[in-house]
Amino acid sequence: MNINRVIISGNLTRDPELRSTQSGMAVLSFGVAVNDRYKNQQTGEWE
Repeated sequence: MNINRVIISGNLTRDPELRSTQSGMAVLSFGVAVNDRYKNQQTGEWE
């Protein structure tokens, strides 16, 4: 079995839902909310 590692940063928007495919593979579904911010190079402020 291959294992992938993923880092997700944000806020869960609903409870995770664990289910199985017909072949028995586990699948997890969830929602994540994020806020994109960037630093204005001219003013130095975060926007």
